[in-house]
Amino acid sequence: MGRPKRGRPSYDDYARCVADALRYDIFELEECTLLAQMPGVKALAVRNVHEILPTGATLRAMFDETVTAIERLAKVSKDPLMERIALFLQIWYRERGTVVRVAKALNVSRSTVVHSIQPRAIDLIVKRFLDMAWRVELSA
Repeated sequence: MGRPKRGRPSYDDYARCVADALRYDIFELEECTLLAQMPGVKALAVRNVHEILPTGATLRAMFDETVTAIERLAKVSKDPLMERIALFLQIWYRERGTVVRVAKALNVSRSTVVHSIQPRAIDLIVKRFLDMAWRVELSA
């Protein structure tokens, strides 16, 4: 193993952390210190300060909101790939199902899901989540 990186985390570091954390439970999310330090996450965590696991609850809510936004986009886009991504997210993220189950539901191979649908879905989630996490909305 190499030495830990020094300095500020890169975009890719954050992206990997988001992708890894997508299916974490709330206890594992509570330990995501890299994501917890982002300005948008900190701002939302203030609202969850009375939760037992405030960071985990905040991250879960942000992931849920991100997935919902992608699902809405898929519905209005009428794009077949976006529809597949929406079904993938329903089974894989919301229901915690397997890639095999997604493949059966889409009537495609597991390889197609792993190499075509899943990476695009995760990329959309990462981009949307990081956009939210870097933003700090001021309340009126």
